[in-house]
Amino acid sequence: MYGTTVRLEALGGARLIGSTVTLDPLERKAAGLLTYLALEGPTHRSRLAALLWPEARAATARNNLVQLLRKLRLHLGFDLAQGGEALALTGAVTSDLIEARTRFAQGRLEDFLAHAGEPLAGLDFDDCPEFEDWLLAERDRWTTWRTGALRGLADQAEETGDLSRALALSERLLAQSEVSEDAWRRLMRLHHALGNRHRALEVWQRCQRVLRDELDVEPLPETHELARQIRSGAEARRSAPAVRAPLPLHVLRPPQLIGREREWAILQAARHNGRTPVITGAAGVGKTRLALDFAEAHGRYLKFEGRPGDAAIPYASCARGIRQLLATYPNLSLEAWVRFELSRLLPELSEAGGPPGLLTGEDAKLRLFEAAAWLVRAAAQAPGTRLETLVIEDLQFFDEASSELGHYLLSRLHPLPALLTCRESEAPQTIRTLLGSLIGEGRALRVRLEALTNPAVAALLGDLGVPPQLRGTLERLSGGNPLFLLETVRHLLQRGSLEEADPGNLELPERVKQLILGRLRRLSPTALQAARAAAVLRADFDLEQISGVLGASLLELASAWEELEAAQVVAGERFSHDLLLEAVLESLPPSVGRVLHRSAAKLLEERQAPAARIARHLLAGEQPAAAAVFLRRAAAEARARLRLLEAAEAARQAARLLSRLGQAEEAFDADAEALQLLIVWEATARIEALAEELSRDARTPAQRALVAYARAFFHIHSGQVPQADLAVRRGLALAGESGHPRLRMWLESAAGHVAFLQENHEASASAFARSLELSDQVGTAADRSSALANLAAAQAECERWEACIRSNREVLPLLVRDEDLFTRMQVLINLGLALAHSGRTRAALRAFEEAERLTLRFEAPELDRRRVQMFQAMAHLDLGDPGRALQHAEHARALGEAADVLRETARVLLRLGRPDLAEAHLEQALRLPSAALFTEGTLWLVLAQVRRAAGRQPWEELGHAAERMERSGRAAGRARVAVLEAALLPPAAALERARAALALCERHGMEGVRIDAHARAAQALMRLNEPRAALEHAERAQSGLELFTPKDLDTFEVRWVHAEACRANSRPEAAALLSQLHSDLLRTAEQRVPAEFRRDFLIRAPGHRDILEAAGSVV
Repeated sequence: MYGTTVRLEALGGARLIGSTVTLDPLERKAAGLLTYLALEGPTHRSRLAALLWPEARAATARNNLVQLLRKLRLHLGFDLAQGGEALALTGAVTSDLIEARTRFAQGRLEDFLAHAGEPLAGLDFDDCPEFEDWLLAERDRWTTWRTGALRGLADQAEETGDLSRALALSERLLAQSEVSEDAWRRLMRLHHALGNRHRALEVWQRCQRVLRDELDVEPLPETHELARQIRSGAEARRSAPAVRAPLPLHVLRPPQLIGREREWAILQAARHNGRTPVITGAAGVGKTRLALDFAEAHGRYLKFEGRPGDAAIPYASCARGIRQLLATYPNLSLEAWVRFELSRLLPELSEAGGPPGLLTGEDAKLRLFEAAAWLVRAAAQAPGTRLETLVIEDLQFFDEASSELGHYLLSRLHPLPALLTCRESEAPQTIRTLLGSLIGEGRALRVRLEALTNPAVAALLGDLGVPPQLRGTLERLSGGNPLFLLETVRHLLQRGSLEEADPGNLELPERVKQLILGRLRRLSPTALQAARAAAVLRADFDLEQISGVLGASLLELASAWEELEAAQVVAGERFSHDLLLEAVLESLPPSVGRVLHRSAAKLLEERQAPAARIARHLLAGEQPAAAAVFLRRAAAEARARLRLLEAAEAARQAARLLSRLGQAEEAFDADAEALQLLIVWEATARIEALAEELSRDARTPAQRALVAYARAFFHIHSGQVPQADLAVRRGLALAGESGHPRLRMWLESAAGHVAFLQENHEASASAFARSLELSDQVGTAADRSSALANLAAAQAECERWEACIRSNREVLPLLVRDEDLFTRMQVLINLGLALAHSGRTRAALRAFEEAERLTLRFEAPELDRRRVQMFQAMAHLDLGDPGRALQHAEHARALGEAADVLRETARVLLRLGRPDLAEAHLEQALRLPSAALFTEGTLWLVLAQVRRAAGRQPWEELGHAAERMERSGRAAGRARVAVLEAALLPPAAALERARAALALCERHGMEGVRIDAHARAAQALMRLNEPRAALEHAERAQSGLELFTPKDLDTFEVRWVHAEACRANSRPEAAALLSQLHSDLLRTAEQRVPAEFRRDFLIRAPGHRDILEAAGSVV
C-alpha cells in the first residue's frame, strides 16, 4: 500500500481516513501522537515517549512508542511516521490541522473558519499531564485564531458596508467568548446601525446579565456610554481597535520604547504561533530593552542571563538564574529529589552531609536538567504570581553546559513562552549551532535589531529632553545605537546641564569607550580599584571576593560599592552593561592588571574554583609555569566531564606554555595527551591542524614521530589508508630511533588500525598484541584497556572467538570511569558478538543488554544504539523468542534503515512464518549502497533461506552468498552456506556439505552452526537409510542445545530431527519426544509470538507444519 495517502482529521475529534481503511475513532494515544507531530513537526522520540507515557521508565516508554507505530503500520500497510532519533510524519499524511493553520497564516480567513472544532475535541489526556498542558495551550491558540478570524472578517464587512454580514459574524464572535465586552459593544453598535435600536438595548441587557453572572462585575464605562448613546438616539461611533500600550519602564529614561514597532509585532506573532524569538544584534542596540519590555507587557517573567567569564565555569549562567528564581519565588516548596539535584549547582540547598558532588554521567545530568525544568514549571504554575515568560539574555556569554541545559528547558517547558537575546557574531560555535538548529527546525525565529533610524533617534532624543541644538550632532555620533545615545546623555548630565552643552564639543574619541572611561575617572580611588577587581573576576563576584582580591576590608568596600551603583557602573553584583566591563579592563594599567590577576588566582585556588578559571588568571598575571599546571588540571576536569574537545584544547595550551619554558618532556606529554583526546573524539580536522602545528616545531625524532602518529590517525579517520600506512611506517622508524617506548606503543596501535582497514586482520591482531605488550611495560591503565579492546576486535575478525572473549572480559574491569563509557559499550557489543558466534547466546544477550543500559548514560552515537537493538533482536530470535526479537528489530529500524537491520528483521519474519515480508526486506537491503562484503554475503544467504521456505530452489541466491563468503574469508559464512546446501542437495552430496561445515566449526569454535550441521547430517543419513549414523548426529545436535543455540535452524527444527531419528531407530522415547515438542511449540506460539503472526508461525515457519502433522497422527 506504499504510495497511498491517508488523511488525519483532528479538529472536532480524531480519525484516520485511508483509501481502503478508516480508523474512526482513532485510538486516543495514536491521535495524540499524530496530532503532536502534525503541529510541532520533527520531534525527538524520547520527548514523544515521555509526553504520552509519563509514568513509564524511559526504555518502556520508547518501546510503547515503537509498538504504537507498528500497530498503525499493520492497520494501514505503510508507515505514517519515520525518522531516526527525530520522528516526523511522512509525506503520505495530510491533515486538516495543517490545512487550517496554513489558511490562517495566509490570511484566507473564510477558508480557515470552514474548519470547525478544536484539536482532539472530546479526548481526555489527564494521565499525560505535560501532553495535556500542550493540548490545552493548542486549543487556546486555535480559539484565539478563530476569534481573530471572525473579528477580522467582521471588520472587513463593516468597512465595506455589509452590516448584515458583519452582524452575523459578530454573533459568532460573541459565541466564542461571552465575557468579551468588545464583542458585546460591536453587536450593540451593529444592531443600532441597522435601525434595530430595541435589539441593541436587548443586547445591552444580556451583556449586563452575563458579566454579573459569570464575573460578578459591571460593564466598563465605555460600554455604559455606548448604551446611553443608543437610548438617546445618537450615532453610535465605532470604537477604535484596542491596542495594548507598552508598559512604562520604571528605571531610567527614556520612558518609551521607540523605533521598534516592527520588531514588537514580530515578537507578538511569534508568541501567538508558539515560536521562540531570538533577538540578535550588536552591543548596545537595544536587545535587552526590547526583550524585557515585551516580557513585562505579558506579565511576570524570569531572566536567565549570561555574563562575561561564564564560559570557563560549567553551569555558571544557569546556576545564577536558578538562584534568582528561588529568590523571586521564596515560597516554592522543593521536592526532595529536586533540592538534591539542584544542590549540585547551589550548595546552599544541600542538606546535612553536603552537596552530592560533580555530575557522573549522562543519567545524572538528565536528572539535574529535569530538576531545573520542574523548578521553572513550578514557578509558571505559582498561584497569583505565575510565570508568563522565560527570558534568556546574553546567550553569547553562556557556558557550554548552561547552553545545553537551556536547550533542554526550551524543549521541556512548552507552552511557557521564551525569549532569547544574543550577540550572534560574538557567540561561540556551540551557541551558533544551537541557534541554527532551533531556527532550522522552525522552533525559533531570528529577530535582527538594527540601529535606530534617524526619525527614531530624533524621537528618542526628544523623550530624553535633549535640546534641539544637540540632536543633530548626537544623531551623527551615535550611529543609531541607543546605548551610545544614553551613555552620551548621562555623561553630559554628569558634567552639567544639557542646555549648557556645546554641540561643537561633542566629539567622541573612540566613540563610547572614552565616554565610559571619563565616568570611571571621576570615581574615587577605592571605587575604581573595586571596579577593576570586579572586572578582573569577570564572572559572578561579590564584595567578599573583591575584598579578597584587593586585600581591603569589607566596610571600606561597602561605601565604594555604593558609589559605583550611584554612578551606574554596577547594578547589584554585576556591571550595568558589558561595555562598561570591557572599558574597565581596557583601561587597566598592565602592572595593576598582573597584580589583580595573580591575587584573583590565589583567591580562587583557596576556594577550589575550576582549574580553567584559575589558569586564565595565572596567564593574565604572567605566571606561565603555574598556568601550565592548572591547564593540565583543567584538561583532567574536562575529560572527567566527558568534554573531550575542551580537555584537548587545555592540554594543547599547556603544551605551548611548557615548550616556551624549555620543559620539552612535559610539553611533549601535554601534546600527546591532546592528540589522544582528539583521536578518541575522532575530531579529524583538529587532528590535522594539530599535526601541522606540531610539525613546525618538530626537531627531535620523538617529536617527528608524534607528528607521524597524528597524521596517521588523520588519514585513518579520513579513509586514506595508503597515506595512513606510510605515516605509520615513518613513525615507527622514528619511534625506534627516539627510544621512546610509549610512542612505539601508540604507533603499533595505529598500525593495527591501518591493517584492520586493509582487511589484513592477522596483521592487525599482531600489531595490537605488540601494542598491548608495550602497554604492560610503559603504559597506563587506559593504554592497556585500549590495546585490549583493539586486540579483541581484531581477534573477532580473525574468528578467534575464544581469544576474543578472553580479551574482552579482561578489558571490562579496566573501564570503570565515566569517560570510559563509550569504550565499555563497544567492548560489551564485541563481547556479545563473540559469544553469539560461539553459540553462547544467553551470555551474549546479557552483554548486549548491559551495552544498551550504557547508551542511556551518555549521548551514544545512533549507529551504536541501532546495533545494540539489532543484536538483541538476533539473540532473542536464536533463543526462541520471536516476539521480543521483533520488538528490538523495530527499535533498530526506527534508528535507521541499514542493511544488517533489514536482514535481522527478515530472519525474524521468516521464523514467524512470513517469508513474503522477509523477502521484501531483503530486496530492500540489497538495494542499499556500500554494504560490506560479509554483510552482503549474509543478505544473499538469508534470502536463499527465505526462498527455500517459500518452496523455491534458491541456487542463484546461494551462489551469490557462497562467492561473497569465499572472498570475505569468513569461516562462519562458508559454514552457514554449506549447511543450507546440505538442505537442498541429494543425500550423499548433502552429507558431504554437512561434514565440511562441521570441519569448519571444529577449527573455529562455532557451536551454534555446529548444531545446524549435525542436524543436516542426520537428515541426509536418514535419506540414505542409515538410521543409526543419523541418530548419532541427531543426538549430538540435541545435546548441543543444553549449552548453545543453533544459528540458522530454530530449536524446534533440531528437536524435530532428533525425534524423527529416534522414531527411525524404534526408540521407545520417540512418541514422548514428539508429544513434548508439539506442546512446547503451541506454548511458544501462545506466549512468545504476536497474535497477528501465530497462525503463520505454526503453519508456515520452517519445520513447524511437519511437527503439527506428526503430532496429529500420534494423537
